[in-house]
Amino acid sequence: MSFDAFLDCYPDDEHHHELIEGAIVEVFPMAPREDIGGFLSAEFNFEIRRAQKPYSIPRNCLIRPSVEKIGHMPDVVFLDCHVEIIRYCVWLHHNVSAQLS
Repeated sequence: MSFDAFLDCYPDDEHHHELIEGAIVEVFPMAPREDIGGFLSAEFNFEIRRAQKPYSIPRNCLIRPSVEKIGHMPDVVFLDCHVEIIRYCVWLHHNVSAQLS
């Protein structure tokens, strides 16, 4: 399955899913990773506000790597609002970002 097909049929439930080698896989959060991700998000957000930068740290965001048939949801993602969101506006509708080369 391609990444675009994955977006079109992304399960409409409260679970997290990733595309791994063309297959939809349900991903379960693990407590230690959730704690670390929450800590990092809070620290990054503090620095973003302090530096008054146009960055965003979405809570849930699929990343579209340059490799086909893969899409993953990282624990923390750091977006430059002037680049990724404008350049890859599908993120506004599907909560997806593309990995910049």
